[in-house]
Amino acid sequence: MNKSLRIAYYLVAVILALGLIIKILSAAPTWIHLDENYYLNISQNYIMRGELTPYMWRLDTSTNVIAGSGTGYGIYLLVVWMKLVGVSLFGGRVLMILISLLTAGVMYAVAYKWWESRVAGVVALMFGLISTSPFYSYVIRMDAPGMLAYSLVLLLHIHAVRRRSRWLHFATGVGLVISVEFHVLGILYIVALTVWNAIEYIQEVISNRRLVLNTGPVYFALGGLIAGVIYILVHIAPDPTAYFSIPSAYYAPLEMSRELARYVRFILKRPLEMLLLVVSMLAAARRYRREDLHFLVLTATWMLGLYFAGFGPFTHYTAHIWPLLAIGTAGLITRGLRSEGQPTLGRIYFGLALAVVTLIFNSTLFTGDFQPFEFSHPVTILPVHTYVLENVPSDTVVMGDVDDYYYLLDYPNFLSYRDTVENGARARGETQLEFWQRVQPLVIIGDHRAADPELDQYMSDMEFKQVETGVWIAARLQDELEGK
Repeated sequence: MNKSLRIAYYLVAVILALGLIIKILSAAPTWIHLDENYYLNISQNYIMRGELTPYMWRLDTSTNVIAGSGTGYGIYLLVVWMKLVGVSLFGGRVLMILISLLTAGVMYAVAYKWWESRVAGVVALMFGLISTSPFYSYVIRMDAPGMLAYSLVLLLHIHAVRRRSRWLHFATGVGLVISVEFHVLGILYIVALTVWNAIEYIQEVISNRRLVLNTGPVYFALGGLIAGVIYILVHIAPDPTAYFSIPSAYYAPLEMSRELARYVRFILKRPLEMLLLVVSMLAAARRYRREDLHFLVLTATWMLGLYFAGFGPFTHYTAHIWPLLAIGTAGLITRGLRSEGQPTLGRIYFGLALAVVTLIFNSTLFTGDFQPFEFSHPVTILPVHTYVLENVPSDTVVMGDVDDYYYLLDYPNFLSYRDTVENGARARGETQLEFWQRVQPLVIIGDHRAADPELDQYMSDMEFKQVETGVWIAARLQDELEGK
């Protein structure tokens, strides 16, 4: 190894170490994302009650809903971890960091095999540790486990393609369905790899001038079909209404303006990654080798699938393209803009310079006031939280907005007001009022009464009194507190 290349590898080691340090420092609980409240609550709810339901539905142990959108059986990964380390914001983020490290390692193997270059593997590994997408890095959602699942499936896929192994294709089909257990956006990878295998199969049929069955794409379809039927029988068939209640709540009609908004957000919040995505696709289109076409088909189909999926235009959905973006970035640095085979030292140093810029940008995001994702805010305890903590017993059913939950972790019976709880009530055939009457929240945070007739009726029946600005307590609990 010559001196310049040795220096390059030393620089890679330094960049990787800095990337890891920044991840850990940025994961400090000084801010919180809205959805982290849900996943902390899911963990706490299961640990204390053995009840596994999405969000804050509070059903019962006989109605354990395992639906889409992050609440497949993959949620046990988070629940078991929380049981070991305790339910905390930083503790949950540590798990996501560990998963992201493992994902970066898997992407090293994927890119190495994809581009047949160790440099490509190192680029993908480095990109995994320094990129600015926090959702696969450490936010407590199922995004990080989902990214790991997609990466493992891509590793299976590229080995199946290179070895022309029918059974590895079969395993890829099964693995794709399993990835949906960790995040519903695994469906986009199902679509992308299905399209690729369909193109491969059509080419084989044209080449052989007859239908062929003993081939990789057929085994891929068979594996996906068998696993898909099992998934439907386990998840959907027992209660289709409950399963689709979450996706239907977030589905929006197909609109081009929504997709434009999605990528505008991506440009604003992930400018370097958006630039890499565009340049990687253009470079692959120009080189146009088999591995380039492979990357282009998967990436373009994934993006088209996201459009038809109907999810909102938020960067945490777009960030799920990261495994494909890592492959594209690795190809860009390794192959450049032309098909020259092995990477040159100049491209390696260009990649290092790009990594340094990305690292600086990433660290700046988390040291400044700008939050690189939607629905997050600094951790700030409010007077309403302080009042509840100082005056209300911890076993009381307290109801507030989702953002109130983190400050009231000591209250395991916490309910979120209306937010997705209506889905849980519907799963039991209840109205929202019947749900409240059954669960009986005795403390309500927030002034929602005037705009909500059902809430007004419940609060009137329970004789709620305002004891502090934004804090209402039922007469029964008020009498108990005054009698102490």
